[in-house]
Amino acid sequence: MYLFGDFKSGKQNGGRIQYVRLFSVIACFVLVIACINFMNLTTARYTRRIKEVGIRKVNGAGRKALITQFLGEAVLLTLIAVLIGLVMAEILLPSFNTLTSKTLEIDYRNPLFMSALISVTLLTGFVSGSYPALFLSSFKPVNILRSSVLRASGANTLRKSLVVFQFALAILLIIGTIVVYEQIQFIKNKNIGLDKENLIIMNLNGDVYKHLDSFQEQLKQSDGIMSVTSTGDNPIEIDGSSGDLNWPGKAPDQGVSISATWVGYDYIKTIGVPLLAGRDFSKTMADSASYIVNESAVRLMNLKDPVGAKVSFWNGEGRIIGVVKDFHLHSLHEPITPLILTLQPLNSSLVLIRTEAGKAPDAIASLKKIYRQFNSAFPLEYTFMDETYAKRYKSEMIIGKLVNVFALIAILISCLGLFGLATFTAEQRTKEIGVRKVLGASLMGIITLLSKDYLKLVIIAFLIICPIAYYVVDEWLQQFAYHISISWWFFIVTGILSFMIALITISVQTIRAASANPTDSLRSE
Repeated sequence: MYLFGDFKSGKQNGGRIQYVRLFSVIACFVLVIACINFMNLTTARYTRRIKEVGIRKVNGAGRKALITQFLGEAVLLTLIAVLIGLVMAEILLPSFNTLTSKTLEIDYRNPLFMSALISVTLLTGFVSGSYPALFLSSFKPVNILRSSVLRASGANTLRKSLVVFQFALAILLIIGTIVVYEQIQFIKNKNIGLDKENLIIMNLNGDVYKHLDSFQEQLKQSDGIMSVTSTGDNPIEIDGSSGDLNWPGKAPDQGVSISATWVGYDYIKTIGVPLLAGRDFSKTMADSASYIVNESAVRLMNLKDPVGAKVSFWNGEGRIIGVVKDFHLHSLHEPITPLILTLQPLNSSLVLIRTEAGKAPDAIASLKKIYRQFNSAFPLEYTFMDETYAKRYKSEMIIGKLVNVFALIAILISCLGLFGLATFTAEQRTKEIGVRKVLGASLMGIITLLSKDYLKLVIIAFLIICPIAYYVVDEWLQQFAYHISISWWFFIVTGILSFMIALITISVQTIRAASANPTDSLRSE
């Protein structure tokens, strides 16, 4: 029910399992970026081991033996990384449990966990080590030993392609982070149609239920309390629906699904919903068969003048006495539905208390005192509406924080890979840099020379991933009936941020290389 509790048209439509899958995909992205870095750095620094390969081949080592050796090294490195990762996971798990309000633990005795861990370890080792193993074992010993520097056709193109791919994934996560953050802020600040501030929700039980009128009257006279009412459902969690509504002009075969709840007097005043027409339920009026509806219900019944219109519902045939502005009865994942309010205070299970701004402590003190008079046998259970609203979107809040962490990790790993490649490029071109400086090249000119190729790759990655990122974040936003629009500035900010991160990463090494004394690199020539 927790993971697969969402239904659409009577059929199971997922649930929180979607977030489990989402973070599984993101974790795979981060792992792929790490594998790409390993491939890039290993193939980029092939000149460090090319002589070793040549000598091993001359001494009888076959290509299969070399591939096995390099794959073994990659798997061994991955195994060490897994051990370090498990230690880090144990250290960080308490903080993760605090963030997610869970009590998760790593069960090393679980065969499924251990088999999955071993499979991921081997797969990561083989994926990250496969290309370097095939690449380094492919050279012929004659060519290796003949030349001190061996150029590999296609290797540079592959490295550039891998840089584009890993930065594309990092950019995707950055865009996702921005969109998730903006949607969360939208949820926090959205006007849901009622005043959720300074509204206390109290569970109705024991003798309070038996003396509800007296209990409410005493509360109304207490310091800090503006109004009190009762209801069958939390106003932002009216999940019940009914097909019992009838009205003149309704087609015989017209199916109706309308949200409904029992309410007491002063309900509209207490929850702070604007009354567009008519009035609230009143003790001075005969309202036992009267109803209040929202705008969506008026549209459903196609009523031009709804106040006074005859309808038939739970309390029998009666009239509509009021129309309230639409407010969110459910999560923002769902559209606002037609609503009908029925006067039945004794069918209530909750008491709603509107407090004066800044006087919540006085109101709670009064509530506790009066509650004990009526119900000393039951503990007082209450919460604030704004807290209930925040809890409803706790999953989204957690997702926002976790996406931030994943994005930072992805950016860090991508930058480490880019830094390694920039370091290798600078080493390979040390003498070229020395000659250029001797011939009068400026520091900025050399920095530009060393940086431009990699910055071009970041730009290419950005252009490739933008349409994909738009599709991915749009699919996520479609889970909400009410959501932000995907703005162009999300992509502009991401592009500038990615470019600046790459520039800073590369500049650290290129400035050092460009600032070196050319005498040191050319003295042996």
